[in-house]
Amino acid sequence: MLRLLELLNMKKELNEIKRVLDRDACLQTREGMTYAKTLVKLVLIELEIEDMKKDALESAPCNIKLIQS
Repeated sequence: MLRLLELLNMKKELNEIKRVLDRDACLQTREGMTYAKTLVKLVLIELEIEDMKKDALESAPCNIKLIQS
């Protein structure tokens, strides 16, 4: 649960950074590379969050799984 909270906090911070950066900046510039790295980090965080949710659903009792469906 602590890891999930950390991931959600990181996601929020990276989204704020992404909002400030110029998405049209050339990748050869510092801002362009920072934007690209931010997007990659956001995708990796989102994948980890989804994986954690999937694992939680798989380990949940059957009656909870039916409710979620």
